[in-house]
Amino acid sequence: MKDITLFLTEQLNLNVNEANESIKDEKSFREYAEAKLKEIHGDDYDEAKAKETIDGILSDNKELVEKEDWGALVGVLNKGIVK
Repeated sequence: MKDITLFLTEQLNLNVNEANESIKDEKSFREYAEAKLKEIHGDDYDEAKAKETIDGILSDNKELVEKEDWGALVGVLNKGIVK
């Protein structure tokens, strides 16, 4: 049986790899992040809080945005979700 930490790590790595292939700009990152937050929060999803969270990630990681390192930004998003 897999350790839960290993399982979660594998899932996060899959998400980052998927993101590297599908996210090509800020708009597609925002769409990915919104979908992920909707998935995580379900009925408790709050669009205003999601926008604030996504804006905060992009604002706090301007260097990654400038380098268009969308995979790293997905990692930042996932790290916040796991907390």
